[in-house]
Amino acid sequence: MRILLDSFPFLSVGLLIAAVTFHTGPSNGLADSKPKILTRGNIFSLSPTQAQKTESASFLHTIQITVTHIEDIKVKEKQQVKKGDIISDRISERSSLLTKKRQLEIAMAKASLPLTKTEPITKSQFQQERMALHKAQSELTRVTQQIDHYQGFAFKDPQLSEILEPEKVKELAALKEKQILATVAVKEALARLNAAQIQHSLQLTTYQTNLSKQKYELESLRSQLQEVNEQIQEIVAVRSPYDGSVYRVKILGQNDRNLTAEIVLTVKR
Repeated sequence: MRILLDSFPFLSVGLLIAAVTFHTGPSNGLADSKPKILTRGNIFSLSPTQAQKTESASFLHTIQITVTHIEDIKVKEKQQVKKGDIISDRISERSSLLTKKRQLEIAMAKASLPLTKTEPITKSQFQQERMALHKAQSELTRVTQQIDHYQGFAFKDPQLSEILEPEKVKELAALKEKQILATVAVKEALARLNAAQIQHSLQLTTYQTNLSKQKYELESLRSQLQEVNEQIQEIVAVRSPYDGSVYRVKILGQNDRNLTAEIVLTVKR
């Protein structure tokens, strides 16, 4: 008894006496000579079944979500949910981004088409203009040489000179007229060749400018498309990780165009 008092100083003597039991054998009904004394552990310990009953039957699980509209939240308080049920889904934002993606893809397809070229100045055209210039220059040279020849020609016979001089003057006048026409032809041919060269240069510059614009536009569209694809990948439906019920739906705040909400589930253990 002193041992029990030392072990359980907070118990009364009567309670300790009641705690002392004697084991009676099933066959002879005689009392066991050794009493079974309850210790601190076996007086206050609970059976496994009793311990489980004392534990909470459920727990709360919190999910924080980001939505664009309040309608994106697909559950309401006290609603029963199954594991895998959709809690939130930004359908309108996804639809808008998919539309934008299709528009960008169409724009990229158009921007990738070969550039429309104006009729280029070909080598044959250059060659034609060069040949025309060469012909005009040759004619001018020939006429000029004839003029020089006529001007330097003199008849030895004065009588013959007197007779043929008017014819010479007439022929010389005709040659000078041809010289004027040949000079004009040379200038025109040279002008046409220069114009062809200028046109070719302008066409080349325009083509290079349009090519640079096309490249820049494609890079811009490609960058926008990549950004839209990343945004689409970020928009995923949030699903319930457990079976349970919705305990609370609460809007925590707003950032730019998005709402931050908190969904609390009551989950049975």
